[in-house]
Amino acid sequence: MPLLNFTILTLLPIALIRRRPEASLATGNGQLLCFQRAVYESMGGHDAVKGRILEDVLLARKVKAAGYHMIFVDALNVVRCRMYRSFGEVWNGFSKNLYAFYNYALPFALLGLLLNLALFVAPHYWLYWQ
Repeated sequence: MPLLNFTILTLLPIALIRRRPEASLATGNGQLLCFQRAVYESMGGHDAVKGRILEDVLLARKVKAAGYHMIFVDALNVVRCRMYRSFGEVWNGFSKNLYAFYNYALPFALLGLLLNLALFVAPHYWLYWQ
């Protein structure tokens, strides 16, 4: 999912994740989460987010909410993971996760969707029809 990294690294204020204390300025990628053991255990580990959609993001937010520092880095050259194998799997995965990512707030989810379409889809159509 190369576009996932591109989207996260271009639309989220990555530089603010480390500098600001707000839990809303936190994200995680479930394929590679690294914690100090004491921090992970103090938050309740994965049991604290068991059964929740976007447990990776919720864990990251718990880190910040507890006053710990975190960073989000691009580790594409370190690890690889194939999340989905078909368009249907991509659609199901992202349609489930996108609304949860915006904390089930419809205005933010729609704004995020429109922003993604404007930045990543519309330019291709515009260039094609020129």
